[in-house]
Amino acid sequence: MNVNNFFTCAATGAKRFFPKPGKAIIAMILAFGIAIGGMGIHGFAYAEDENQARISVEKAKLATQYTNTAKTHYERGDYTTALVLNQKALAIREEVLGKEHPDTALSYNNIGAMHHRLGAYTEALEWCQKALSVREAVLGKEHPDTAESYNGIAVIYQSQGDYPKALKWHLKALAIREKMLGKGHLDTATSYNNIAGIYASQGNSHEALTWYRQALTIRERALGKEHPDTASIYSSIATMYEEQNAYPEALEWSQKALSIRERVLGTKHPDTADSYHIIGIIYNAQGNYAEALEWYRKALSIREKILGKEHPDTAQSYKNIAAIYNEQINYPEALAWYRKALAIFEKTLGKEHPNTAACYNNIAGIYDSQGNYPEALAWYHKALTILEKILGKEHSLTAVCYNNIGKVYQHQGHYDKALAELLKAYKTISRALGETHPTTQAVKGNMKETWEKMEASKQKPFAQWLEEALRPS
Repeated sequence: MNVNNFFTCAATGAKRFFPKPGKAIIAMILAFGIAIGGMGIHGFAYAEDENQARISVEKAKLATQYTNTAKTHYERGDYTTALVLNQKALAIREEVLGKEHPDTALSYNNIGAMHHRLGAYTEALEWCQKALSVREAVLGKEHPDTAESYNGIAVIYQSQGDYPKALKWHLKALAIREKMLGKGHLDTATSYNNIAGIYASQGNSHEALTWYRQALTIRERALGKEHPDTASIYSSIATMYEEQNAYPEALEWSQKALSIRERVLGTKHPDTADSYHIIGIIYNAQGNYAEALEWYRKALSIREKILGKEHPDTAQSYKNIAAIYNEQINYPEALAWYRKALAIFEKTLGKEHPNTAACYNNIAGIYDSQGNYPEALAWYHKALTILEKILGKEHSLTAVCYNNIGKVYQHQGHYDKALAELLKAYKTISRALGETHPTTQAVKGNMKETWEKMEASKQKPFAQWLEEALRPS
C-alpha cells in the first residue's frame, strides 16, 4: 500500500473519532496498533502529538467506563449517580470526539434518559433532541440508534400526557426497528411494549394487551422468564387485568413480576416498588384497604429514599394513600395527602398533565363528600379543562369527569344539568369501554337515579327515556 495513501485513509477515518487537528493521524494509527518506526518511516512520529493522542485514547476509554458504570447504577435504580457519571462521560467525549460524534450523542441520550427517570421531563426532552439531531445527521434516519432517539422522545411525551404525539414517535421508531432489526428483535419488542402503554393510558386495555403480548413473546424467548424486562411486561399485563376488574388474574401476574424483581433487583429497587404499588392498587380495588395501605407504604418507603420526595412516582404513592383515607372517610387526612401529591405534580409535570388533573378530580371528590358542592364543582372543572384539552372529549377519563360533575349537580338538586352531564359520560364510556363494563353500568345507574328524582319520570320509564336520548338526532 502506498504510504501517502495510507495516511490519507487513516486521517479521514480518524477525524470521525478525533476531530481535533494534530491528533487525528497519530490517534488512528495508535488505535490500529501500528508502530510508525516499524514501517521504516523516520522522523515522522512527533512525540508531542503521539503523547496527546495516547491521552485522548485513554480519555475515551475512561468515558466508556463512566457510561458502563452509569448503566449499572441505572439498573440498580440509582438515577442520580447514573446522571453524574453520564455527565462525566459527556465532558470527555465532547472534548475528545466533538459534539457531532455518535458516542457523544449516546451521552446526550443517556443524560436525557436519567432526567426522565428523575421526573425532569423538560430537560429530558432537550437532551434527547440533541442526541437525535446528531444521529440523524451522522447516522441517517433509518439507523437503529436514530430509532432509539425517536423512542426516547416518545416516552417523554407519554410521561407528559401527550399521547397522540407519543404514539406518532413510537410508530416512527417501530417502523425502523421492524425494517432494520426484524420483528423478533428486543428493540422491536420495546416498541411493542411502549405502544401498548399508550393504549393503556388512553383506557383501551384490550388493545394494550394485544401489544403487550407481542412484546412478551419476544422477551420470554430472548431473555427468559426470569429477566427484569420480562417482569416489566408481567406487571403491565397485571395492570390491564385490574382495569378490566379481573382481580385474580391481575394478582397472579403482579406476583410473577414481584417475585422476579425481588430476586433479581432486590427489595429496594424502584421497579420492585412499582410491583408493591400495583399490588396495592389491586387490593384497593377489591375493597381490602388495610392490605392496600400496607403495600402502598412499602412502595412509598423505597420511592422517597431512592427517587426523592419530589418525584412523580413518589407523588403517585401519596395520591394512592390519600385514596385509602378517602375510602375510610378520613377526609382531612385524605386531603392532606392529595395536596402533597398535587404540589409535586404541578411542579414536575405542570398544570396541564393528566396526573395533575386526576389530583384536581380527587380533591373535588372530597369536597363533594363533605357537601361543599361549589368547591367540588370548581375543582372538577379544573380537571375537566385539562382532560378535554389533553385527552379529548371522547376519552374515558374525561367521561368520568362528566359523571362526577353530574353527581354534584344531582346532590344540589339540579337534575336537568345532572342528566345532561351523565348522558355525555355514558355515551363516551359505553363507546370506549363497552356497555357491560362496570364503569359504564355505574354511570347508567347514576342516570337512572337522577331520572327517577325528576317529575318527568312519572310519565316515562327510565329505559324509554334512555332509548330516546341515544337515538341519532
